[in-house]
Amino acid sequence: MLRSVGFLIVAGCVLGIAVQAADPTPTATDYKAAWHKLTVPGTWDDQSNGVLAKFDGIAWYRAEAKIPAEWQASQITIATEQIDNAHEAYFNGVKLGGAGAFPPKYESGLKELTKYVVPSEHIRYGEANVIAIRVYDHDGKGGFKGAAPSVSAGGQTIRMEGKWDFRLGDDAVFAARVDDKNAAKLPTAPASFSKILVSPSSAPIGKAPSDYSPIVPPNEALKTFTVPDDLKLELVLAEPHVKQPLHITWDERGRLWVVQYLQYPYPAGLKMVSKDVFWRAVYDKVPPPPPQGEPGLDKITIHEDTDGDGVLDKHKTFIDGLNIATSCALDRDGVWVMNPPYLLYYADKNHDDVPDGDPEVHLQGFGLEDTHSVANSLRWGPDGWLYGCQGSTTSSAVMRPGLDKLPVHSMGQLIWRYHQATRRFEIYSEGGGNSFGCEIDAEGRVFSGHNGGDTRGFHYTQGGYYQKGFNKHGPLSNPYANGYFAAMGHANVPRFTHNFVIDAGAALPDKYRGHLFGVEPLQGRVVETDFSNDRSSFKTKDLGYSITSTDPRFRPVEIKAGPDGAIYVADMYEPQIAHRQHFQGLIDKDNGRIYRLSAKNSSPSKPADLGKKATAELVEHLQQPNKWQRQTALRLISQRRDRTVLPLLKKNIDTSTGQFALECLWAVYQLGGLDDAFAQKCLAHKEPLVREWTVRLSGDMPLDLAAAANATGRTVPGPREVQDAHLMGHRFAETRASIPLARKLVEVAKSETYVRVRSQLASTAKRLPADQALPLIDALTTHNEDADDIHIPLLLWWALESKATKSSAAIVGLFKNADFWKRPLVEKHLVSRTMQRFAQSGTRNDLLVTAELLAKAPTAEHKQELLKGFEAAFKGRPLSGLPDELVKQITESGGGSLALRVRQKDATAIDEALKLVAVEPATPPDPKQKAAAEEARTRRIELVQTLGDVQPSGSVNVLVSIAKTSKDNDVRSASLTSLLGFKDELIGSEVLTVFSSLHDDVQSVALTLLTSRAAWATQLLEAIDAGTLKPEVLPIDVVRKLTFLKGDKLATLVKKHWPKLEGASTAEMQELIARFASVAKSEGGEPFEGKKIFMQSCGKCHLLFGEGGRIGPDLTAFKRNDVNHILTNVINPSAEIREGFEAIVVVTTDGRTITGFRADQDARVLVVRGIDGQNISINRDDIEETVPLKKSLMPEGLLNNLTEEQVRNLFTYLRVGQPLNAQ
Repeated sequence: MLRSVGFLIVAGCVLGIAVQAADPTPTATDYKAAWHKLTVPGTWDDQSNGVLAKFDGIAWYRAEAKIPAEWQASQITIATEQIDNAHEAYFNGVKLGGAGAFPPKYESGLKELTKYVVPSEHIRYGEANVIAIRVYDHDGKGGFKGAAPSVSAGGQTIRMEGKWDFRLGDDAVFAARVDDKNAAKLPTAPASFSKILVSPSSAPIGKAPSDYSPIVPPNEALKTFTVPDDLKLELVLAEPHVKQPLHITWDERGRLWVVQYLQYPYPAGLKMVSKDVFWRAVYDKVPPPPPQGEPGLDKITIHEDTDGDGVLDKHKTFIDGLNIATSCALDRDGVWVMNPPYLLYYADKNHDDVPDGDPEVHLQGFGLEDTHSVANSLRWGPDGWLYGCQGSTTSSAVMRPGLDKLPVHSMGQLIWRYHQATRRFEIYSEGGGNSFGCEIDAEGRVFSGHNGGDTRGFHYTQGGYYQKGFNKHGPLSNPYANGYFAAMGHANVPRFTHNFVIDAGAALPDKYRGHLFGVEPLQGRVVETDFSNDRSSFKTKDLGYSITSTDPRFRPVEIKAGPDGAIYVADMYEPQIAHRQHFQGLIDKDNGRIYRLSAKNSSPSKPADLGKKATAELVEHLQQPNKWQRQTALRLISQRRDRTVLPLLKKNIDTSTGQFALECLWAVYQLGGLDDAFAQKCLAHKEPLVREWTVRLSGDMPLDLAAAANATGRTVPGPREVQDAHLMGHRFAETRASIPLARKLVEVAKSETYVRVRSQLASTAKRLPADQALPLIDALTTHNEDADDIHIPLLLWWALESKATKSSAAIVGLFKNADFWKRPLVEKHLVSRTMQRFAQSGTRNDLLVTAELLAKAPTAEHKQELLKGFEAAFKGRPLSGLPDELVKQITESGGGSLALRVRQKDATAIDEALKLVAVEPATPPDPKQKAAAEEARTRRIELVQTLGDVQPSGSVNVLVSIAKTSKDNDVRSASLTSLLGFKDELIGSEVLTVFSSLHDDVQSVALTLLTSRAAWATQLLEAIDAGTLKPEVLPIDVVRKLTFLKGDKLATLVKKHWPKLEGASTAEMQELIARFASVAKSEGGEPFEGKKIFMQSCGKCHLLFGEGGRIGPDLTAFKRNDVNHILTNVINPSAEIREGFEAIVVVTTDGRTITGFRADQDARVLVVRGIDGQNISINRDDIEETVPLKKSLMPEGLLNNLTEEQVRNLFTYLRVGQPLNAQ
C-alpha cells in the first residue's frame, strides 16, 4: 500500500513534494465552480495533478474549528506562517489581519509568521467556528509552505493540519458562516478540526504527524548519509536508549553522558499564564528544584563501550525526573546539572553512578520564558570556572542561595561563568545570537554559534558587548556601551549553525585540523568551515559539508569532540526543528541518534581510564595532541588538588613553549600555585599564549584569593568575596593586583608585540581598579597599530568607561597630557565616546567633566570631536539646565546654540528666542519633513525651558500664552514648569482659565505650578470652593503639599474640603490586596493590552524595558513575578519606599514649595524631579528649608478604576521577562 508522504517543512522550504490529489482530476473550471479538498500544509500546484501548476491569482481556504467551552476564560489566537505569497485571515467572517498585500500594491508576505488575536465577541464557544484564509499567489507555487494554521488558548492548541476546503476565485461570502442565504456558495461537508494536542501543565511524549516523512530505522539510517571519501560515519547510539539528545559529554573513563530533553517544551507542574508573539511565556509560579514539585521527563544517562568495538553496549540512568534539564558537567565527586531556573550539584562521592541525595542549589533565577533559549551548555573552562550560555528570549535574576540579597539581572543572550570554590558568578560576555552551544578552543577562547545567517557564530572576549536583537531581546546592560562587536566575518549563508566544535583531535586526517564543524539543524547537515585569524579575532569560510543526509528527519543539535578525537553529533531526529511548532505539539519524542565522524581507516578501541593515572602521569598527558585528553587530564589534576606536581608543572612552563606550556600554566593556577612572583615571571615568557593567559588570570580575581580557593576547592567566601563576587549590572567586581604585578602589567602593555595579549590586557583593565586600570589604558593607547583592530578599541573604551562613575577626575587626568589626545586610538575611538558618556549621564558633576574636557582639548579638531559626542548624547534632549561653565566652553568652542546664548543672557538671543517660541508651528504635510519638524519641536521645548531658567524680562506673557494655547502638550508642560520661577499673581489666574481643558498629564504639571506658591494655591482652592473645579482634581499627595504653604485663607479652605488627610488604613489596604490578588495571579491575561494600561498609569513615572517615565524606580530589574509584593507596593505605596526615592518638600526664600525627589545635587544646586516628571533646579542659596516626607508621592488607588480584566492584563504584562515590541 502506497502512503502519501505529504510535506516536511524546514525553515520555510517544502521538501518531499508530490502528494496524491484529493479529488478525481478536477479541472481548473471545477476549482472555480465548487469547493474541493486540499491538504494543508501544501501548495495547490502539487495537489492538482498539474491542473493548477501555472495558476497565479486569488484562492480561498476554509475550515471549521470547534472552540472548547472551557477556553472562554482565555485569549484565543490563530497562528499562520509562510503562506505564498500574500494572505488575509478571517474568523466567522471577520477579518483579523494578513501578511503582505494584494494587488494593485502587491507585497509578498511569504516569510512572515503571524499571530492573530480573535475578539471574544466573535467566538462561538462549544461550536464550530469558520476560519478562512484568502490567498494571493504572485508567482511560483501558491498555498501553505509553512506549518498548518493553529488555534491556541492557554497553552492548548488545535492544529489544523489535514484536509481544508479550497476554491479559486474571490467572493467575500467565502469567509462567512453558513446561513440560508449563502449556503449555495459554501461547502456542503465542511472540513473540521477539534482535537486538542497540547496542555501546558504536562509534556506528553510527542508523536510524529502521520503525514510527515517516514522514520528510517536506526539500523538503516547510515544509508541516508554522505560524508567525504576520507571520513566515515558510524551510529553509536539510538532509540530506545536515547531520545531527544540535547547535550553530550564524557567522563574520564570514556563513558558517554547524555542529557535527554524529553520534558521540552513545557515545564512540568507549571501553568502558562500568557505568552507573547515570540512564544515567551509567563508561568504561574517558579518550580522548586528537583526532586520537589512535579517530576519532569528529562534525564541524564550513561553509555559505555565495554569491549572496545566502538558500540555503546551498556546503558544506565544517572538521574531522571528532571524538569527542563539542558546540560551537565562532570566533577570528581559529582555532577553539575543545568536545570533552569537552577544550577544544581549532585554529589556522588562513592562513584556508583547514583546521586548521594538531593542536589545542592548553587545558583537560582535563570529564566524559563522560552525553553529553547534557557541557560545551557555547561562546560569546564581551562581556568577552573564552569561556563554556560543563556539564550536570547529569556531573562534572568541570578542569586546564590544564602548569600545574596539582590540578584544579577540580565536580558537575553550571554555567556556566564561560575567559580565553585569562591562562589563567584559573573556574566563573562553579553550579546550574540540565541546562544545555545559553548565551544572553548585549544587556547581557551570562548565561542558560540548563531541562530541567524551570514556567520558561523561569535568569538567572545572577556567583558565584551555583542550585537543582539535589541528590540526583541532588550538593550545591553550598559547604557554607555556606545558600540558593540559583530559576529565573526563570513560570507552570506542561510541560517543557522547554533553549535560548533573546532577540531583539535587526532581521529580526522590532518587536513581537517583546526577547522570548524557546525551543526545546521534546519538543513539537516554538518558544515566544515575554515577558521582563520582576523586581527585579534577570527573569520570563517565554508569549505563544504562533512555530513549530509537524504533523511529529512536528521536534526543535528549538538556536536562535540570525544575521547578518541572523533567528532560526535547528537541528532534529535525530528520531523521539524522549530520551537513554535514544538510548542504547538508538532514534536516527536520517541527518537534520537548519536553519530561518530572519524577517519575512514580508523579502528575503535576501548577508552583508557584517565582516572587511574597518577597525577604526574596526567601532567605528561597534557602533551597529548587530542584536546579532549588534555582537557580531561587538566580537570582531574585540578580536582585532585595534588600540589606535589607544582614544581614539575612550573619547570615545564619554564622550559616549554606552545600548547604544553599553556596547559601547565592552567594546571598551576587551578592548583593554587600562581602567586605574584611566578605571575610576573610568566608575563615575561617567550610564549605569547602564556603571557596572554597570565594577564587574564591576574585580573580574574586577586591571586592570593585564587590560590587559597583553588588549593583546597573548599574556600568559604568571606565578607569581601560575598560582596565582590557578583557582576552588578554591567560592572565586574574589581580585582586589585599587587603593586609590583600592576606595574608589570603596564610594562608588558607598553612593549607587547602579540595582538591577542594586548586584547586581553584591554579586557583585564576593565576589571582592575581605576588607579591600576588607567595607567594600563594609557600604555595600550600608544599602540597605533591597534586603531583598526576588530576588538581592542572598544575593549579600551569599555575599560575606560567602567571607571567613569567613581573616578571621573582620574579619567580627566589622562587628558591633561596633550600627547594622549593625539594618539590614533584616542582620537578615533575615545575622545567622542568619553564626551558622550559624561554628557549622556547628565548629572551636574559629569556635565562639569565635559566642560573640563573642552577646556583641555589641545586643538580645534579635538574640540569638534568632543562636540560631536556631546551632540550624540543630547540628540532629542533639551539643553536646559547646563552648568554655566559648560555653556561657556561650548560657546568658546564654536558650538554655541541659540539656547546656550540665551543662557549667557545675550539680549539679541533672548529676543530671537521669545519670537521663536511664541510661534505655533504647523504640522508638515510631507512625511519626509517629519524628522526636521521633530527636531524643531525639541529645540522649541529647550528654549522654553531655558527662558524659565534665565527669567528674562518680557518672558512671562509669552510663556503664559504658550501654556494656554499651544496644541503640543509637551510644550505646554515645559512652559508651565518654566513659570515656576516667576512671582506674578496673574500666572495663577490665567492658568486656571484653561485648567479644565488641559490634558491629564499637563494638568499634573499645572498643579505643580499652582501649588508652589501660596497666592496661586489660594486661587486654586477658591475655584474649588466656588464649584468651578471639583476637589477630586487634587490628589491627596498634592493636598498634603498645601499644608506647607502659609496663609490663613488657604489653611481654612484646605480644612474645609479635606478635613482628613490620612489615606486608607492598613486594614483597608490589606483587604484590597487580598481582593486583587486572585485576579492578578489568574491566567488568560493579554500582555499587549496590559502594556497599554501600564503606559497610561504606572508608566508615567516608571521605566520598564526602557519605556515610560523616569520619576520613580526603574521596574525592569524589579522582582515582578512576585505578585503579592507588587500589589503591596501599588496599593500601599508608602509601606516600602525605595532608597533614593524618598520625597522631599523644598521651601524657598521667595515663598515657593516644590515637592519631589532629589534628582541631582552638588554644592551649588539641588535638582528636584516632580511627580509630573519635570526637573526643577534650585540654587542652594535660595533654599530656606528641605523637609522629608514620610508618605510616598505615588498615589494610592491606582487599581480602583480598573476592571478585573484590565488588572489581569496589567499584571500579565508586569510579569513578562523581555520587551514586547510586536503584537
